[in-house]
Amino acid sequence: MNETSHPQTDSSAIESSDEGESDPSSPDPPLEAPVSGMSDDDPVIHEPYTAIAWHCPIDESIDAWLIEQFAAVGALVGVDLSRVSLAVVSDPEMAQMHEQYKNVSGTTDVLTFDLRDEADEPVEGDIVLCFDEASRQAAARGHALSHELLLYAVHGLLHLLGYDDHNADDAAAMHAREDELLKQIGLQPVYANGEAS
Repeated sequence: MNETSHPQTDSSAIESSDEGESDPSSPDPPLEAPVSGMSDDDPVIHEPYTAIAWHCPIDESIDAWLIEQFAAVGALVGVDLSRVSLAVVSDPEMAQMHEQYKNVSGTTDVLTFDLRDEADEPVEGDIVLCFDEASRQAAARGHALSHELLLYAVHGLLHLLGYDDHNADDAAAMHAREDELLKQIGLQPVYANGEAS
């Protein structure tokens, strides 16, 4: 999780976590098409608090837990999450979006789409999480899949709040804030434990 998100005047900041694999000076196109396997009439994202757009099989208990925890983080950072949406996709869909919007081959953990026209507007965006990458990382780090997905959601939200992780100092500050928020909602930190790089 190493790229930053900044509001763009063309409503289209999209971020992934791949360090150094995109040109941050070139504006990205807005999310225009649904994830593969969906019809053009299906929204990519559902409203928060009621549903997460799952584009892969998921246990309903993870869905409910993730909604509750993400709402708690939103409250801590003072963000009205009614304009922030989450979607969870599998590797093929994430790889397609990563290629389409970042010109980077392969999957990634999270993409953040800042939908604001101006930086001073209320936070509005779409955060897309990769289920398969979260599964791999959760197994490698020895914690629950739900916790890894929440980490990605928090990372995306921090990008929408202006956090950047293009360089080591900014990435360290962003990861420290992620850990702080996870601890404030009663979870274990990820980065302070040396579980992530």
